[in-house]
Amino acid sequence: FGIGDVYSQPPGTVANISNPHNINFYMPPLADGKVAVIPWDWNAVFALGSTAPLTGDKNIQKVINRPRFRRLFLGHLKNLIDTSFNAAYMGPWLAHYSEVTGEGYTGYTTNITSRNNYVLSQINAQIAPVAFAVTTNGGADFEVGAASVVLDGDGWVDVREIRVNGSPESLPVRWTDNNSWRVTVPLGAGANVLVLTAYDGRGLVVGSDTITVTNTVPVVQADAGNLAVTEIHYNPVAPAGEFLEVMNISGTQAVDLGGCAFTDGVEYVFPAGTVLAPGVRLVIPAAAFLNGTALSNGGERITLVRPGGVVVKSFVYGDRAPWPETADGFGPSLVLMAPLTNPDPGLAENWRASVAAGGNPGGDDGQYFT
Repeated sequence: FGIGDVYSQPPGTVANISNPHNINFYMPPLADGKVAVIPWDWNAVFALGSTAPLTGDKNIQKVINRPRFRRLFLGHLKNLIDTSFNAAYMGPWLAHYSEVTGEGYTGYTTNITSRNNYVLSQINAQIAPVAFAVTTNGGADFEVGAASVVLDGDGWVDVREIRVNGSPESLPVRWTDNNSWRVTVPLGAGANVLVLTAYDGRGLVVGSDTITVTNTVPVVQADAGNLAVTEIHYNPVAPAGEFLEVMNISGTQAVDLGGCAFTDGVEYVFPAGTVLAPGVRLVIPAAAFLNGTALSNGGERITLVRPGGVVVKSFVYGDRAPWPETADGFGPSLVLMAPLTNPDPGLAENWRASVAAGGNPGGDDGQYFT
């Protein structure tokens, strides 16, 4: 079809359209309900002038011009210019293809440079450059009485990820307008020095800012040291009896589970405001599991993450020795032994079968010597 086809044309027609784009639609095999749009040949093999519009007037423009996508689109253009669509990168390739084909492509570096200058001017005109900064409380330190805090800030189109305190994972970022972001950051007890760093599409740092937020209440975010998965009933006699149990093992601090989620094994998100006092257990029954998920009767990985994707617990349980085999459909559940010592849940020797059939959700059925 060449470069003259576009998905808004009626089948079989050849129209004189102002924006001849090719386009494909792709749905990943692990269906998440989203379809990827893959356009190409947007520069019409260098036939367009350097000041041609950034988008045309067909259906794809309607998607790009939505506020939530415009920033992503302009940021992607900026990333292309920085990485590959520039004279320094393309020059050797154009010379190579000129030599291979016997045709002259080297002159296109002038077109590339002119086009880039125009596109950059348009990006600046549509979304004014701003320095990356925290704007909550004017950027000054402040106090909250919670285990997490919502921070707002400024950032330009080159900001692709925001990470806190050197974490390799990006915080979930919500862009409230073209150059304003919002993130939720977990807090420990007392003063929390938060270093927020912005990265572009190449993984390079494009900005950083620091703010100290003091948590005035003894509530901390869930982490690997203060929370344990203490009971798993994966193959009950009655299917409705399936459940998971977690426990605050900190000893002294309340643990905030709001926004934490089981992502492997089963799917479940703890509601905002879910706080466990020291030593308290919480049971998640099968009826609360999301998207029809269920625990595997043959063993599988269970992963619990907190907001931002930081892993709290991730381990694989089994249904065959050395794992307690009576937990596999004979009534008992899997119970973590000595949870206050924070044993490794991935080791079979740290688990036993519950004393009673159906497990002991919400309590400890350990037998004392006395």
